[in-house]
Amino acid sequence: MLRTNILICGGIAHEADLIANVLPKDDSTVRTCITDEKVIIKELSGSELNSVLFFVNGSSGRWEKLIRNIRTAFPDIKIFAGASGASLNDMGRLRSAGADLCMMFPASIRVFTDIIHVYMRFCDDSRIPLYAACFLCQYGFSAKNTGFLYLCSAIDLCLKEPEYLEALYDRVYGTIAERFGVQPELVERMLRRTASVSASDGTLSAVTGEIGQKITSHDLIAVLCDAYAISRYFII
Repeated sequence: MLRTNILICGGIAHEADLIANVLPKDDSTVRTCITDEKVIIKELSGSELNSVLFFVNGSSGRWEKLIRNIRTAFPDIKIFAGASGASLNDMGRLRSAGADLCMMFPASIRVFTDIIHVYMRFCDDSRIPLYAACFLCQYGFSAKNTGFLYLCSAIDLCLKEPEYLEALYDRVYGTIAERFGVQPELVERMLRRTASVSASDGTLSAVTGEIGQKITSHDLIAVLCDAYAISRYFII
């Protein structure tokens, strides 16, 4: 797991302060600088910083060039972009230029920060589909429990092979168990617990818009797959 040692470029002071407050103090470092290529390169060179966040506004052309140059100078650094008033085409161009993750504003800075932290936490773990982890984080699912990891994998499997939803134990739980070196019964139990917690703590209502419902692990996976199909362009 990588620490989130991030350089924030652009934005305004209170946004950087909020990001610093949201990130775990024992697992992150936050520094800020102006959006100037030479200054950014100087800040990143020889430092412990492993990620950079750009608050993008205006035409994507300038930002494309900046992101491409930073990517060339620092191939291993993680680049995030929060785009205000950007189109999907703009975000796609930023991704093509080298950004690892883009998020459209207006959106909660707190949510974006949580997503960045989850991305940094799991980006070196090939077992975790990052897009699913970021998607779940967007809706408030906590990455601190094992069920979160299994739910990420379940969503990934069922999005790729929708028929797996009708054979959860063999196709989904079995595959996840093999991936994590555990028994399918443990996967089933943790996903059932995650479904129960998501219903009781209000996380599920953020996805469905309905309050106080109970849900099975099967239905939770199905609901989240449907929600991803609708909202996947929020984060790319």
